[in-house]
Amino acid sequence: MKRFLVSLSILCVCSSFLGVQAKKQMMDGTQGPPSFMSNTVNDVLQSLTGDWTGTGTMMDMKTQQPMPWSEQVSFKPVLDNKFLHIDSTSPTSTFAGKGFMTYNAQEGKYIFYWFDTMGFGGKFEGMKTGNMIMLEHRDMKGPKLKLTFTLDNPNQYHMLMQSMMGHLGKPMTLVDVTYTRASGMMNNQNTNNAPMKY
Repeated sequence: MKRFLVSLSILCVCSSFLGVQAKKQMMDGTQGPPSFMSNTVNDVLQSLTGDWTGTGTMMDMKTQQPMPWSEQVSFKPVLDNKFLHIDSTSPTSTFAGKGFMTYNAQEGKYIFYWFDTMGFGGKFEGMKTGNMIMLEHRDMKGPKLKLTFTLDNPNQYHMLMQSMMGHLGKPMTLVDVTYTRASGMMNNQNTNNAPMKY
């Protein structure tokens, strides 16, 4: 019992010291060590900040045919700008979805977490190639879903979601939507719809 109390006292002292050091860093403006995952909302993700209106198609799983689809999406930096929070709704259905996207600078890849009222919840990971962020949702057998964001210009991006388990192993398009900026353009972005360059 005595050893337990001594260990507990040491733990309390260490915790108190770390708390004082953290407070000191906040007061004098110095920063502590980088976060474990080195997550950041970099320039690519920052360009998505704002509200968007999307139109396109979504696969009707009952008929296996694409149907018209509209969507309203907002992107907002959260958690000390380490993540981009995505909020999605459809004006023509009860669909709603929420997600978080970030860039893991330590591993050099983008990470996207998504959950929606259709019952899907999962993690996508991938890389940026040119003006495209290409992500995959995988399991033990390999990639199941492929998600591609194409950043056309500061006022428009395109999202394509494909199932990698289509007929005869061919990708099947599930969502194909083009989004137009409704609000939230950053001051440092141009407004002439020039192609995005990163």
